[in-house]
Amino acid sequence: MNKFETQLAQSNKQIKAGRAKTLSQKVIFAQEEIIRSFENQKRELNEQLDLLTDLAPDNSLSLSVTKGDFNATEWTEKIHQIKMEQETLSINLRVAKDTYDEWFKDEEGDK
Repeated sequence: MNKFETQLAQSNKQIKAGRAKTLSQKVIFAQEEIIRSFENQKRELNEQLDLLTDLAPDNSLSLSVTKGDFNATEWTEKIHQIKMEQETLSINLRVAKDTYDEWFKDEEGDK
């Protein structure tokens, strides 16, 4: 039997299984992309917070921890904003991972 005949002879169950596998892979990839996006956003926020809280002097001769135009209100508001975004992203990431586990892990815990 050639490939064309084999494809025609496939049972309904085989055809549905093939379609299910293709769709499943597509949806798993989409869910993994959501997770990666949240992880990347969290990493970027951590970098922003690191830069914002780096209060070391600009050079070894300076005793000033901050630049002359330092605005305490803006600085604290920015830290607050980043921390709020981190909290929101942590929740989003946890839900995305829980959704992945619920829908895409098999009984053995693998994909």
